[in-house]
Amino acid sequence: MACGIGANDVANAFGTSVGAKTITLRQACVIAAIFEFAGCVGLGGEVTKTIAGSIARPAAFQAEPEIFMYGMMCALISAGMWLAVATYNCLAVSTTHSIIGAVMGFALVWGGGGAVVWNDRKKEFPYSSGFVPVVCSWFVSPIMSGIASSILFFLNRFIVLRRPNSTTLAIYVFPLLVFITIFVNLFFVISKGASKVAAWPSNKAAWVAACVAGGLFLLSCFPGIPLLRRRVRSDMERAEQKVIDAEAAAAKVPGGRGGGGGRGGGGRAAAAKLDPESGASADGSSDPPEPVPSAAKRMFDSFKKAATHGLNQDIHDHVEKHADVAAMHAAAEVFDPETEQVYKYLQVFSACAVSFAHGANDVANAIGPFAGIWYVYRNWTISSNGEVPIWLLVLGGAGIVLGLALYGYKVMKTLGVGLAKMTPCRGYCAEISTALTISVASVYGMPVSSTQIITGAELGVGLVESLKTGVNYRLLAKDVAVYENGIRSVSEAFYKSLNASNRALNVSFPGVFDASLDAKISGAMSNFKSKFDTKKIGYIDPYGLINDLNASAMTYVNQSVMTVGYNPKTRAVLPVGATDFAATNVEVSPYAVVDLKRK
Repeated sequence: MACGIGANDVANAFGTSVGAKTITLRQACVIAAIFEFAGCVGLGGEVTKTIAGSIARPAAFQAEPEIFMYGMMCALISAGMWLAVATYNCLAVSTTHSIIGAVMGFALVWGGGGAVVWNDRKKEFPYSSGFVPVVCSWFVSPIMSGIASSILFFLNRFIVLRRPNSTTLAIYVFPLLVFITIFVNLFFVISKGASKVAAWPSNKAAWVAACVAGGLFLLSCFPGIPLLRRRVRSDMERAEQKVIDAEAAAAKVPGGRGGGGGRGGGGRAAAAKLDPESGASADGSSDPPEPVPSAAKRMFDSFKKAATHGLNQDIHDHVEKHADVAAMHAAAEVFDPETEQVYKYLQVFSACAVSFAHGANDVANAIGPFAGIWYVYRNWTISSNGEVPIWLLVLGGAGIVLGLALYGYKVMKTLGVGLAKMTPCRGYCAEISTALTISVASVYGMPVSSTQIITGAELGVGLVESLKTGVNYRLLAKDVAVYENGIRSVSEAFYKSLNASNRALNVSFPGVFDASLDAKISGAMSNFKSKFDTKKIGYIDPYGLINDLNASAMTYVNQSVMTVGYNPKTRAVLPVGATDFAATNVEVSPYAVVDLKRK
């Protein structure tokens, strides 16, 4: 599970930086390894409450804690397998929602609707917790980040990037951007990451972040601006020199890249073909044969090649291989490279901060269930506030780093190159909007997905670029389809589980009640098929999907034998009259189960 998080979720922080060519894939893996691991070990404690206590009710398993252990193990295995499949297919999915769905699944199987926290009321905003807010966040969080990134990119483009003296303006705007970047990211780390260690109120976290950001604002004014000016000029001179050297090397030999001994290696390849077996060289001399490597050396080289396979990938070849992505990149507006260079330093810092907080919080997705298993094993009881041993956090951090190094390039390719054109300025706007959205959500305790947020942020930047060519709509539709199919699968699973649980107990419902329930389920299943027939309806209504999910959940909660009750001796459901059946069709709160009329 931790490897899956590293391979799929860490691209949220560094996919835009690598896609913008601010840093290389190998550099991103090294930097992310440092900050993800530091966040996991330093601020990743007390993670079991979020995953276990907020979705599965611990009280439902107190009598048999070994079932809780087994269920958490199944949740880890199923979520880990799903992440492996999604990463292999370059799908950016939410690891948080993956493990939440897995935990909800085993809780439903064991304890029915009462074992799941559906929509518990709270006195403060957002006034609810459990599964329903998670579903709502699927739609709210990407919109929030998309609006923030589009506004930020529009202002940067209007004030700085399109001006004749854009580099000078970017350098003078740099201190203000430093203040915004430091404040947002530090507030994010303190409120969402450090809250696991020191529960500071949001106003205190904001004051601390503002003071630190103000101090760095002054430093970035002087000596920051003169140093930045010299550094940008030096970087541009080095980049220009590399281009000159490459052109000179290609022009040394007639035929350039294609022949002679140029960069293409044509001359050297021809010389090597003279006598590949005997080792004869071009001038007729004979070189001594190279020693044959030992079996251990060959095994080590094979292992090294496999271990570093993910670090040596070029995610930018995705542009050359896909015509739609190449067209999107070609249509993007080109800004002054020297101006873009100013944004590189902001982008790397922002990515580091997001990576640190990601390690502090998303380690819960892997270690939360495992910590619950460990706590039950040691204490034979269930607690949503159990202490997490440091070695568990180290294990989670190591797994995240390993997954990133092995397969992180796949999702980085999707978010950094395939979804929208990324440059340092565009990537910075997307990352800072991601951090801002997560900061606001964390203050109010709203469950959000960093994957969906960065996707929405990139979408906002791309739409400002161009409504027609700024976004890879084909890839976006592919990601949206993942969540639509997920909602449909969960809804259908409720109905199938309801039938399976009722019939497994071999109970007998009263005729009218049974017929009404069967008709309700049959109608709902037919409704699912019609709503996904896009040839007839044209599109899938997301609000309709949410209503269907709510209806299926409420049907399960109110009509399951576990809720209605039955006589174990006669295996007959407790009598419920036909007139009472209508009263059980609750569409709002799961607490309606207590109002069922029983006899």
